[in-house]
Amino acid sequence: MKNFSKRNVLLGFLSIAVCVMAISFASKSSGMYTNSIKKMITNNWNVHFRNIDNVRYEGNPVVVQNPIIKGASTTVNYMVNLKPGDSYSFEIDVKNAGGIDAELKSYVMSGITEEQDLYVNYEVHGISNGQVLRAGESKTLTIVVSYDENVLTNVPLQEQALDLSFILNFVQD
Repeated sequence: MKNFSKRNVLLGFLSIAVCVMAISFASKSSGMYTNSIKKMITNNWNVHFRNIDNVRYEGNPVVVQNPIIKGASTTVNYMVNLKPGDSYSFEIDVKNAGGIDAELKSYVMSGITEEQDLYVNYEVHGISNGQVLRAGESKTLTIVVSYDENVLTNVPLQEQALDLSFILNFVQD
């Protein structure tokens, strides 16, 4: 009888030890899962334009469409008509609201024909390829489009309609 009760007591202790270990493992695992979810949420990708500001006009440009940010992205579209000597510019903020650093791989400035490229200057100031935008950081860019009146080639004197886009292409740093 003594062996039987020693064995029962030993099995009881082992059962309790296994239950305590299982409960301990479960509580640790759920904490690790929760921490992984928190880390995934804070390390999201969220680079976008915001706050178009300080619009400037030189000469008499005709703004057909004010700059519009395409959703929560790094694309802005606008339309302007320029004559020789006209210039149009604006500032736009790019924000890295995510938890991952972003490197500017390239930017695309479109809407200028090959012919217009001879006398229309389309520029961005404040950022360059390879530049890193750290998580939480913002940067203000200035986008300028101007009709150079000093070009000596066959420059049309009539107003030029420009349907322009500016896109930043970021990659994970």
